[in-house]
Amino acid sequence: MVTLTPITLLPENALVNLKISGVKDMAGNLQDQPVTIEFTTGSGVEMLPGLITELSPNPSDLIISADTDIYINYSAQIDLSWINEYHYKLYDLDEGVYLESTYILSPDGKRITITPNDLLIEEQSYRVVMPDYLTDLAGNRIPYKSFIFRVTPRDFKVVESTFDYSTEIAIEPQPLFVEFNREIDAGCVNDSTVILSHNGTSIAGSTWLSGKYRAYFSPQEPLVLDANYDFKIEGVCDLLGNHITQHIGTFKTVADVGCGESEYEGECPEEGPQ
Repeated sequence: MVTLTPITLLPENALVNLKISGVKDMAGNLQDQPVTIEFTTGSGVEMLPGLITELSPNPSDLIISADTDIYINYSAQIDLSWINEYHYKLYDLDEGVYLESTYILSPDGKRITITPNDLLIEEQSYRVVMPDYLTDLAGNRIPYKSFIFRVTPRDFKVVESTFDYSTEIAIEPQPLFVEFNREIDAGCVNDSTVILSHNGTSIAGSTWLSGKYRAYFSPQEPLVLDANYDFKIEGVCDLLGNHITQHIGTFKTVADVGCGESEYEGECPEEGPQ
């Protein structure tokens, strides 16, 4: 690439011709024929820096598919010399590696599209890395900004619960949890959707949401010793309004499972709201 920088300002609102001829490559081969490029200048000197006008995918999007379009829109034309794997990168935060991708500048010079060679992976997070000293065609620096997005799983489902660790629960009140693969709507987590029951009767208790993906239920009173209890969800929903109803598990109560002691192999529950 050859960059031509005029030593004086170009005339305003004028048609300018750029002629290229007599150029040789490293082997001494002369170009076949002259090339003429025409363009029209604007009025005045461009002093305002370009800005990022749109990111895709937007990190706030509720659903981001594995084949999502990845691009950055700018308010000004970008210098083509910036568009390569050295300045723009797609980084897999879960695997800790940069992904091989192609980088394309749109015909109007204002959109950079990044296409990974391989399909992105559901439930993994990615960072789009941009150059920290990007300039537009006028030489004005464009503010640096990188962004992170997470690929959303296609189906709303349970991925983990208390019963993945133990089917014996102490009679003393302790939280039971169920974790989902999508962000949960807090309005869908209550004593009507997260239910503990014994012989068909619901047990009174507290429910709460921990983080974005995990719901908890904690009984208000000690449970009956040596009895079977059922833990289920009915109508827990994600932010898109998808509901899920599922029997999570059945457990038997014991005197004490010793959370934190050597015989306990499960996950010690977190404290609920006071």
